[in-house]
Amino acid sequence: MKVTFIVDSINRYGGGGASILDLAHVIENLGNEVHFLVGRGYLRYLLRRAQMVDCGLGNHRVHRLPRAFQRDGKTYALRSRIVDLIDRMLSPERKALRILFESELVIDCWSGKIDELRIATSASISRSQAAEPETAIRTLCKISDFEVIKPQHVAEYRELCSRYDLTILQSQTQADACAEITTLSRTKFVDLAPSCVEHEVIASIASQSPYHSTRLKLVNIGSIQSRKAQHFSVEVLAKIIASGIDAELHLVGQAVKKDYLERLKAAIKEFSLESRVFIHGHRSDHLRYLAHADFLLQTSEAEGVSRVLREALLCGVPIVSFALRGTKDLLGPVLSERLLAPPKDTSEIAKIVCEIYSDLEFLRTLIDAGRLQYFKNNSMAAYYLRVNEFLHYAVKVKDDAVAIGF
Repeated sequence: MKVTFIVDSINRYGGGGASILDLAHVIENLGNEVHFLVGRGYLRYLLRRAQMVDCGLGNHRVHRLPRAFQRDGKTYALRSRIVDLIDRMLSPERKALRILFESELVIDCWSGKIDELRIATSASISRSQAAEPETAIRTLCKISDFEVIKPQHVAEYRELCSRYDLTILQSQTQADACAEITTLSRTKFVDLAPSCVEHEVIASIASQSPYHSTRLKLVNIGSIQSRKAQHFSVEVLAKIIASGIDAELHLVGQAVKKDYLERLKAAIKEFSLESRVFIHGHRSDHLRYLAHADFLLQTSEAEGVSRVLREALLCGVPIVSFALRGTKDLLGPVLSERLLAPPKDTSEIAKIVCEIYSDLEFLRTLIDAGRLQYFKNNSMAAYYLRVNEFLHYAVKVKDDAVAIGF
Protein backbone atom coordinates (compact mmCIF):
# COMPACT_ATOMS: atom_id res chain seq x y z
CA MET A 1 0.00 0.00 0.00
CA LYS A 2 1.26 3.50 -0.85
CA VAL A 3 0.70 6.12 1.87
CA THR A 4 1.19 9.82 1.14
CA PHE A 5 1.16 12.44 3.91
CA ILE A 6 0.10 15.89 2.67
CA VAL A 7 1.16 18.45 5.28
CA ASP A 8 0.55 22.13 4.64
CA SER A 9 1.84 23.62 7.88
CA ILE A 10 2.19 22.86 11.56
CA ASN A 11 3.39 24.33 14.82
CA ARG A 12 6.93 22.95 14.65
CA TYR A 13 7.30 23.37 18.42
CA GLY A 14 4.24 21.30 19.32
CA GLY A 15 3.69 17.56 19.54
CA GLY A 16 1.75 17.32 16.28
CA GLY A 17 4.80 17.08 14.05
CA ALA A 18 6.34 14.31 16.12
CA SER A 19 3.02 12.42 16.15
CA ILE A 20 2.88 12.55 12.36
CA LEU A 21 6.37 11.08 12.13
CA ASP A 22 5.47 8.40 14.69
CA LEU A 23 2.52 7.36 12.56
CA ALA A 24 4.58 7.42 9.36
CA HIS A 25 7.27 5.32 11.01
CA VAL A 26 4.76 2.68 12.10
CA ILE A 27 2.97 2.56 8.73
CA GLU A 28 6.29 2.20 6.92
CA ASN A 29 7.50 -0.55 9.24
CA LEU A 30 4.26 -2.41 8.60
CA GLY A 31 5.41 -2.83 4.99
CA ASN A 32 3.80 0.20 3.34
CA GLU A 33 5.49 2.82 1.15
CA VAL A 34 5.42 6.28 2.72
CA HIS A 35 5.70 9.58 0.79
CA PHE A 36 5.35 13.20 1.91
CA LEU A 37 3.89 16.19 0.07
CA VAL A 38 4.64 19.18 2.27
CA GLY A 39 4.32 22.94 2.51
CA ARG A 40 7.43 25.08 2.72
CA GLY A 41 7.12 25.68 6.47
CA TYR A 42 7.24 22.00 7.30
CA LEU A 43 9.95 20.61 5.02
CA ARG A 44 13.02 21.38 7.14
CA TYR A 45 11.39 20.14 10.33
CA LEU A 46 10.21 16.98 8.61
CA LEU A 47 13.61 15.99 7.27
CA ARG A 48 15.37 16.73 10.55
CA ARG A 49 12.84 14.80 12.59
CA ALA A 50 12.79 11.92 10.11
CA GLN A 51 16.50 11.42 10.66
CA MET A 52 16.01 11.47 14.42
CA VAL A 53 13.45 8.68 14.38
CA ASP A 54 15.13 6.82 11.51
CA CYS A 55 12.10 6.87 9.22
CA GLY A 56 14.27 6.20 6.21
CA LEU A 57 12.77 9.11 4.27
CA GLY A 58 15.01 10.39 1.50
CA ASN A 59 14.62 13.59 -0.54
CA HIS A 60 13.19 11.59 -3.43
CA ARG A 61 10.22 10.73 -1.23
CA VAL A 62 9.55 14.25 0.04
CA HIS A 63 7.90 16.64 -2.42
CA ARG A 64 7.02 20.33 -2.09
CA LEU A 65 3.49 21.67 -2.33
CA PRO A 66 3.42 24.36 -5.06
CA ARG A 67 2.93 27.97 -4.05
CA ALA A 68 0.37 28.34 -6.80
CA PHE A 69 -1.29 26.26 -9.47
CA GLN A 70 -3.34 26.82 -12.62
CA ARG A 71 -6.78 25.42 -13.37
CA ASP A 72 -9.32 26.45 -15.99
CA GLY A 73 -7.00 29.20 -17.18
CA LYS A 74 -6.85 30.80 -13.71
CA THR A 75 -3.98 30.96 -11.22
CA TYR A 76 -4.70 30.05 -7.60
CA ALA A 77 -2.31 30.90 -4.74
CA LEU A 78 -1.74 28.12 -2.23
CA ARG A 79 -1.98 30.21 0.88
CA SER A 80 -0.25 29.08 4.05
CA ARG A 81 -2.47 26.98 6.36
CA ILE A 82 -5.33 26.76 3.86
CA VAL A 83 -5.54 23.30 2.38
CA ASP A 84 -8.96 23.40 0.75
CA LEU A 85 -7.22 24.69 -2.39
CA ILE A 86 -5.60 21.29 -2.76
CA ASP A 87 -9.07 20.03 -3.58
CA ARG A 88 -9.09 22.20 -6.70
CA MET A 89 -5.82 20.64 -7.81
CA LEU A 90 -7.37 17.20 -8.01
CA SER A 91 -8.77 15.77 -11.21
CA PRO A 92 -12.57 15.15 -11.26
CA GLU A 93 -11.86 11.45 -10.70
CA ARG A 94 -10.09 12.26 -7.46
CA LYS A 95 -12.56 14.49 -5.67
CA ALA A 96 -12.55 12.50 -2.42
CA LEU A 97 -10.30 15.03 -0.69
CA ARG A 98 -12.41 17.51 1.29
CA ILE A 99 -10.42 19.56 3.75
CA LEU A 100 -11.93 22.94 4.30
CA PHE A 101 -9.88 24.28 7.15
CA GLU A 102 -6.40 24.26 8.61
CA SER A 103 -5.05 20.75 8.46
CA GLU A 104 -1.81 19.13 9.45
CA LEU A 105 -2.03 15.80 7.73
CA VAL A 106 -3.65 13.98 4.87
CA ILE A 107 -2.83 10.39 4.11
CA ASP A 108 -3.59 8.93 0.69
CA CYS A 109 -3.57 5.16 0.62
CA TRP A 110 -3.83 3.16 -2.61
CA SER A 111 -4.34 -0.60 -2.67
CA GLY A 112 -5.53 -3.10 -5.25
CA LYS A 113 -9.02 -3.11 -3.72
CA ILE A 114 -9.82 0.59 -3.57
CA ASP A 115 -8.99 3.57 -5.75
CA GLU A 116 -8.26 6.02 -2.97
CA LEU A 117 -8.22 6.13 0.81
CA ARG A 118 -7.81 9.59 2.29
CA ILE A 119 -7.12 10.54 5.91
CA ALA A 120 -6.86 14.02 7.48
CA THR A 121 -6.05 15.30 10.97
CA SER A 122 -8.49 16.60 13.56
CA ALA A 123 -7.62 20.10 12.37
CA SER A 124 -9.83 19.49 9.35
CA ILE A 125 -12.87 19.27 11.62
CA SER A 126 -11.85 21.82 14.24
CA ARG A 127 -9.34 24.36 12.86
CA SER A 128 -7.27 23.51 15.92
CA GLN A 129 -5.43 20.60 17.50
CA ALA A 130 -7.95 20.29 20.34
CA ALA A 131 -10.10 17.20 19.92
CA GLU A 132 -12.74 18.23 22.46
CA PRO A 133 -15.86 18.73 20.28
CA GLU A 134 -17.05 21.77 22.21
CA THR A 135 -13.68 23.48 21.71
CA ALA A 136 -13.68 22.45 18.05
CA ILE A 137 -17.13 24.01 17.55
CA ARG A 138 -16.07 27.27 19.19
CA THR A 139 -12.95 27.46 17.01
CA LEU A 140 -14.80 26.44 13.87
CA CYS A 141 -17.64 28.91 14.36
CA LYS A 142 -15.43 31.64 15.88
CA ILE A 143 -17.40 31.98 19.10
CA SER A 144 -15.81 32.83 22.43
CA ASP A 145 -15.83 30.79 25.63
CA PHE A 146 -18.46 33.17 27.01
CA GLU A 147 -20.96 32.62 24.20
CA VAL A 148 -23.54 29.85 24.16
CA ILE A 149 -23.13 27.11 21.55
CA LYS A 150 -26.31 27.31 19.48
CA PRO A 151 -27.98 24.64 17.32
CA GLN A 152 -26.70 26.30 14.14
CA HIS A 153 -23.13 25.96 15.44
CA VAL A 154 -23.62 22.27 16.10
CA ALA A 155 -25.19 21.87 12.66
CA GLU A 156 -22.13 23.45 11.01
CA TYR A 157 -19.83 21.10 12.88
CA ARG A 158 -22.02 18.11 12.03
CA GLU A 159 -22.06 19.01 8.35
CA LEU A 160 -18.28 19.18 8.32
CA CYS A 161 -17.87 15.84 10.12
CA SER A 162 -20.35 14.20 7.74
CA ARG A 163 -18.01 14.93 4.82
CA TYR A 164 -15.78 12.11 6.05
CA ASP A 165 -16.53 8.41 6.10
CA LEU A 166 -14.43 7.99 9.23
CA THR A 167 -13.05 10.36 11.82
CA ILE A 168 -10.09 9.25 13.90
CA LEU A 169 -9.62 10.57 17.43
CA GLN A 170 -7.05 9.66 20.05
CA SER A 171 -9.51 8.97 22.85
CA GLN A 172 -12.56 6.76 23.19
CA THR A 173 -14.57 9.30 25.20
CA GLN A 174 -13.72 12.02 22.68
CA ALA A 175 -15.01 9.77 19.91
CA ASP A 176 -18.13 9.09 21.99
CA ALA A 177 -18.64 12.84 22.52
CA CYS A 178 -18.24 13.63 18.82
CA ALA A 179 -20.81 11.01 17.91
CA GLU A 180 -23.22 12.29 20.56
CA ILE A 181 -22.94 15.97 19.70
CA THR A 182 -23.17 15.43 15.93
CA THR A 183 -25.80 12.63 16.19
CA LEU A 184 -23.78 10.75 13.56
CA SER A 185 -23.24 7.02 13.86
CA ARG A 186 -20.60 6.02 16.42
CA THR A 187 -19.11 3.71 13.80
CA LYS A 188 -17.93 6.83 11.91
CA PHE A 189 -15.61 7.76 14.79
CA VAL A 190 -12.53 5.63 15.43
CA ASP A 191 -10.34 6.01 18.52
CA LEU A 192 -6.66 5.28 17.89
CA ALA A 193 -4.61 5.74 21.07
CA PRO A 194 -1.11 7.06 20.21
CA SER A 195 2.33 6.27 21.62
CA CYS A 196 5.64 8.19 21.77
CA VAL A 197 9.29 7.77 20.76
CA GLU A 198 10.18 5.43 23.59
CA HIS A 199 13.97 5.29 23.18
CA GLU A 200 14.19 9.09 23.45
CA VAL A 201 12.06 9.09 26.61
CA ILE A 202 14.08 6.31 28.23
CA ALA A 203 17.37 8.03 27.34
CA SER A 204 16.19 11.21 29.05
CA ILE A 205 15.92 9.40 32.39
CA ALA A 206 19.70 8.93 32.39
CA SER A 207 20.43 12.46 31.15
CA GLN A 208 21.88 15.27 33.23
CA SER A 209 19.31 17.28 35.14
CA PRO A 210 18.75 20.84 33.87
CA TYR A 211 17.66 21.97 37.36
CA HIS A 212 19.96 23.51 39.95
CA SER A 213 17.81 23.90 43.07
CA THR A 214 16.54 21.59 45.80
CA ARG A 215 12.99 22.94 45.64
CA LEU A 216 9.98 20.90 44.56
CA LYS A 217 10.11 21.18 40.79
CA LEU A 218 6.90 21.48 38.76
CA VAL A 219 7.15 21.52 34.99
CA ASN A 220 4.54 22.52 32.42
CA ILE A 221 5.50 21.52 28.87
CA GLY A 222 3.55 22.88 25.93
CA SER A 223 3.30 25.89 23.65
CA ILE A 224 2.43 29.02 25.63
CA GLN A 225 -1.06 30.01 24.55
CA SER A 226 -4.48 30.61 26.04
CA ARG A 227 -5.73 27.06 25.37
CA LYS A 228 -2.80 25.64 27.34
CA ALA A 229 -3.70 28.07 30.18
CA GLN A 230 -0.31 28.27 31.89
CA HIS A 231 -1.69 31.05 34.07
CA PHE A 232 -3.55 28.34 35.99
CA SER A 233 -0.19 26.64 36.64
CA VAL A 234 1.06 29.90 38.14
CA GLU A 235 -1.97 29.98 40.45
CA VAL A 236 -1.29 26.37 41.49
CA LEU A 237 2.31 27.22 42.35
CA ALA A 238 1.21 30.17 44.48
CA LYS A 239 -1.15 27.92 46.46
CA ILE A 240 1.48 25.20 46.93
CA ILE A 241 3.95 27.75 48.29
CA ALA A 242 1.23 29.16 50.56
CA SER A 243 0.80 25.67 52.03
CA GLY A 244 4.43 25.73 53.19
CA ILE A 245 6.17 23.78 50.41
CA ASP A 246 9.23 25.35 48.80
CA ALA A 247 8.46 24.95 45.09
CA GLU A 248 9.23 26.38 41.66
CA LEU A 249 7.59 26.16 38.23
CA HIS A 250 9.33 25.67 34.88
CA LEU A 251 7.44 26.53 31.68
CA VAL A 252 8.88 24.82 28.60
CA GLY A 253 7.35 25.73 25.25
CA GLN A 254 7.30 28.29 22.47
CA ALA A 255 5.14 31.38 23.01
CA VAL A 256 2.50 31.22 20.27
CA LYS A 257 0.76 34.50 21.06
CA LYS A 258 2.66 37.51 22.39
CA ASP A 259 -0.44 38.94 24.09
CA TYR A 260 -0.95 35.76 26.10
CA LEU A 261 2.72 35.70 27.09
CA GLU A 262 2.32 39.23 28.46
CA ARG A 263 -0.80 38.12 30.34
CA LEU A 264 1.17 35.22 31.80
CA LYS A 265 4.02 37.47 32.92
CA ALA A 266 1.47 39.78 34.56
CA ALA A 267 0.06 36.83 36.52
CA ILE A 268 3.56 35.87 37.65
CA LYS A 269 4.15 39.42 38.86
CA GLU A 270 0.74 39.58 40.55
CA PHE A 271 1.62 36.57 42.71
CA SER A 272 5.19 37.86 43.28
CA LEU A 273 6.65 34.70 41.77
CA GLU A 274 9.31 36.25 39.54
CA SER A 275 12.02 34.20 41.31
CA ARG A 276 9.97 30.98 41.26
CA VAL A 277 8.68 30.77 37.67
CA PHE A 278 11.12 30.16 34.82
CA ILE A 279 10.09 30.55 31.17
CA HIS A 280 12.49 28.52 29.03
CA GLY A 281 10.84 28.85 25.62
CA HIS A 282 11.07 26.02 23.11
CA ARG A 283 13.57 23.35 24.11
CA SER A 284 14.56 20.48 21.84
CA ASP A 285 15.62 18.67 25.02
CA HIS A 286 12.25 19.11 26.73
CA LEU A 287 12.41 15.48 27.85
CA ARG A 288 15.28 16.36 30.22
CA TYR A 289 13.04 18.90 31.92
CA LEU A 290 10.31 16.28 32.16
CA ALA A 291 12.42 13.35 33.38
CA HIS A 292 14.04 15.30 36.23
CA ALA A 293 10.92 17.12 37.44
CA ASP A 294 8.98 16.09 40.54
CA PHE A 295 5.59 16.64 38.89
CA LEU A 296 4.26 17.32 35.41
CA LEU A 297 1.65 20.03 35.85
CA GLN A 298 -0.81 20.41 32.96
CA THR A 299 -3.57 23.00 33.28
CA SER A 300 -4.87 23.14 29.71
CA GLU A 301 -8.49 24.03 29.11
CA ALA A 302 -8.67 21.64 26.12
CA GLU A 303 -6.43 18.80 24.93
CA GLY A 304 -6.52 15.75 22.71
CA VAL A 305 -4.47 13.01 24.31
CA SER A 306 -1.41 15.03 25.22
CA ARG A 307 1.90 13.60 24.02
CA VAL A 308 3.80 14.90 27.04
CA LEU A 309 1.43 13.02 29.36
CA ARG A 310 2.31 9.77 27.62
CA GLU A 311 6.00 10.62 27.94
CA ALA A 312 5.52 11.37 31.64
CA LEU A 313 3.89 7.98 32.29
CA LEU A 314 6.85 6.22 30.70
CA CYS A 315 9.35 8.48 32.51
CA GLY A 316 7.74 7.77 35.87
CA VAL A 317 6.88 11.41 36.55
CA PRO A 318 3.57 11.95 38.40
CA ILE A 319 0.95 13.84 36.38
CA VAL A 320 -1.41 16.38 37.91
CA SER A 321 -3.97 17.87 35.57
CA PHE A 322 -7.57 18.80 34.91
CA ALA A 323 -10.07 16.04 34.20
CA LEU A 324 -10.42 16.38 30.42
CA ARG A 325 -11.80 13.53 28.32
CA GLY A 326 -8.55 12.50 26.66
CA THR A 327 -6.57 12.81 29.88
CA LYS A 328 -9.02 10.60 31.77
CA ASP A 329 -8.86 7.98 29.03
CA LEU A 330 -5.07 8.03 29.10
CA LEU A 331 -4.76 7.63 32.87
CA GLY A 332 -7.64 5.25 33.38
CA PRO A 333 -10.26 5.42 36.19
CA VAL A 334 -7.99 4.68 39.18
CA LEU A 335 -5.23 7.19 38.40
CA SER A 336 -7.77 9.77 37.19
CA GLU A 337 -9.51 9.68 40.55
CA ARG A 338 -6.28 10.40 42.41
CA LEU A 339 -4.50 12.79 40.03
CA LEU A 340 -7.12 14.86 38.21
CA ALA A 341 -9.08 17.88 39.39
CA PRO A 342 -12.22 19.50 37.96
CA PRO A 343 -11.35 21.93 35.14
CA LYS A 344 -10.10 25.32 36.37
CA ASP A 345 -10.02 24.14 40.01
CA THR A 346 -6.48 25.21 40.88
CA SER A 347 -7.05 24.74 44.62
CA GLU A 348 -7.79 21.05 44.12
CA ILE A 349 -4.70 20.57 41.95
CA ALA A 350 -2.53 22.23 44.60
CA LYS A 351 -4.08 19.96 47.24
CA ILE A 352 -3.33 16.85 45.17
CA VAL A 353 0.33 17.87 44.74
CA CYS A 354 0.73 18.52 48.46
CA GLU A 355 -0.85 15.18 49.43
CA ILE A 356 1.33 13.16 47.05
CA TYR A 357 4.49 15.06 48.00
CA SER A 358 3.99 14.22 51.67
CA ASP A 359 3.52 10.47 51.05
CA LEU A 360 6.54 8.90 49.33
CA GLU A 361 5.08 5.39 49.43
CA PHE A 362 1.97 6.56 47.64
CA LEU A 363 4.17 8.41 45.16
CA ARG A 364 6.03 5.20 44.27
CA THR A 365 2.72 3.40 43.86
CA LEU A 366 1.51 6.08 41.44
CA ILE A 367 4.71 5.85 39.37
CA ASP A 368 4.41 2.07 39.05
CA ALA A 369 0.72 2.29 38.20
CA GLY A 370 1.40 4.96 35.58
CA ARG A 371 4.04 2.90 33.81
CA LEU A 372 1.75 -0.14 33.86
CA GLN A 373 -1.05 1.94 32.34
CA TYR A 374 1.31 3.16 29.60
CA PHE A 375 2.59 -0.30 28.65
CA LYS A 376 -0.93 -1.67 28.59
CA ASN A 377 -2.51 0.99 26.38
CA ASN A 378 0.10 3.30 24.81
CA SER A 379 3.30 1.35 24.25
CA MET A 380 4.76 1.38 20.74
CA ALA A 381 4.05 -2.35 20.50
CA ALA A 382 0.36 -1.73 21.19
CA TYR A 383 0.38 1.18 18.74
CA TYR A 384 1.71 -1.04 15.94
CA LEU A 385 -1.17 -3.45 16.48
CA ARG A 386 -3.78 -0.66 16.51
CA VAL A 387 -2.46 1.05 13.36
CA ASN A 388 -2.35 -2.25 11.51
CA GLU A 389 -5.90 -3.09 12.58
CA PHE A 390 -7.09 0.37 11.58
CA LEU A 391 -5.59 0.16 8.09
CA HIS A 392 -7.27 -3.18 7.51
CA TYR A 393 -10.54 -1.86 8.92
CA ALA A 394 -10.45 1.31 6.80
CA VAL A 395 -9.90 -0.67 3.61
CA LYS A 396 -12.98 -2.72 4.40
CA VAL A 397 -15.17 0.29 5.16
CA LYS A 398 -15.61 1.22 1.53
CA ASP A 399 -14.40 -0.14 -1.78
CA ASP A 400 -14.11 3.28 -3.39
CA ALA A 401 -12.77 6.68 -2.27
CA VAL A 402 -12.85 7.02 1.51
CA ALA A 403 -12.35 10.39 3.19
CA ILE A 404 -11.11 10.16 6.76
CA GLY A 405 -10.61 13.09 9.13
CA PHE A 406 -8.83 13.19 12.48
